[in-house]
Amino acid sequence: MEKYIKFAGLDAGLEKRLIEYIRSHGKKINSLAEKCKKHGFSCLARCSDMMRLAVCIAYIKYTEDSYKELGIGESILKDTMSDIGIWCRNNDNKGLKNYPWIKNHLKAELFKIGRLQYQLFNCNYVTFDYSKLPFKKGEQTVFIHIPQGAPLIKSECIESLKTAKEFFATHLPAYKFDYFVCKSWLLYKDNCRFMKPSSNILQFQTLFEIAFTDHTDSYAIERIFGKKQFNKKRYAESTSLQKGAKEYMINGGKLGESFGYIPLNKI
Repeated sequence: MEKYIKFAGLDAGLEKRLIEYIRSHGKKINSLAEKCKKHGFSCLARCSDMMRLAVCIAYIKYTEDSYKELGIGESILKDTMSDIGIWCRNNDNKGLKNYPWIKNHLKAELFKIGRLQYQLFNCNYVTFDYSKLPFKKGEQTVFIHIPQGAPLIKSECIESLKTAKEFFATHLPAYKFDYFVCKSWLLYKDNCRFMKPSSNILQFQTLFEIAFTDHTDSYAIERIFGKKQFNKKRYAESTSLQKGAKEYMINGGKLGESFGYIPLNKI
């Protein structure tokens, strides 16, 4: 269990509290981890955030078995599980609240490869006009997620994509797909109105063919500012991104998200 705790990348204080918690609740933790393996993670819905964290850590032993069956090395497992620590920090180190997200990692359906994360994904957005896309509704794709905590350097993303292409061909050859896809505020087409062309975010956008745009701003505001404010003048200006986005919104601009794709044969 201690090895798996290290994989999660927890802050020192939370790690110490978790070890003490496991000593006191070990039997229940293992029982819930086994239940999650057999029946899914819904049994964690009424658990405390600390119990959710402990169970997810205990579950990594099953993930490790899956990785061994797929021939995936421990370094990918460690990098993938480090997302647990990020989401605990997002929860003020009170434990793990967002277990529905982390279950993708634990079920070996999402992998962190270099700078980016890659999730097995049947593209089935109901609002999309698939006649404008090079693939059909429900087709297998790989969804790109951008974990927080590091600069978004284009060259590192390209290297990640190349490694991911080889990774899926080697370890999941039965999972056939032709496109990487992404839906994110980072791809929003109007970001260029308040960002410099040389910015990491706009450089990241150039990797994608942008197909659709949604002007709903809630997710972008959450990622840039933390939470939505009724009065736009109350948004923080601690970074150049915050300053630019705040001025843009005060002047009537809208934030949002865009959906884009990358053909596998272009990598």
